Amino acid sequence: MTKQEFIEGIGRSLKGKIDDVEYMKQLEYYSSYIDDEVRKGKTEEEVLEALGDPRLIAKTIVQTYVMSDDPTRSYYKAEANGFREETYEDNSDSRSNTETKFEEYTDKAKRILYIAFGVLVLLLVLSLVFKVVAFLAPIAFVILAVIIIVNLLKNRTM
Repeated sequence: MTKQEFIEGIGRSLKGKIDDVEYMKQLEYYSSYIDDEVRKGKTEEEVLEALGDPRLIAKTIVQTYVMSDDPTRSYYKAEANGFREETYEDNSDSRSNTETKFEEYTDKAKRILYIAFGVLVLLLVLSLVFKVVAFLAPIAFVILAVIIIVNLLKNRTM
């Protein structure tokens, strides 16, 4: 197996299982590692034999990538002679963007439900008050009329 075949094997096994940034990072890492070991005096064949099956390496990369909580991420920019790694610090928590958006929507939905419930309770209370007033109004008018008539009769007799 050649270096190119090894890198292509890892690439095929990783494609679609990790994001593009991590994909490029891994391919560049193994390519550089092989080159470094050859410069140290090993043959390409010895290095590749020591590394083992590219599919098993890719499987380990995928498992490690899925379990990773490392907030530091690397990304690569294309350059004329390869890729240049640039790192940045991701200060967000380890939750995914989808989880965060879902929580935002559920929080908004809860607020809307609380407001709707409050308005419903207010309408029920007002309805009850108006029913009581509507029921007591005729009785109150009769009592008020009797009081006025009694006061008028008292004033005439005196």
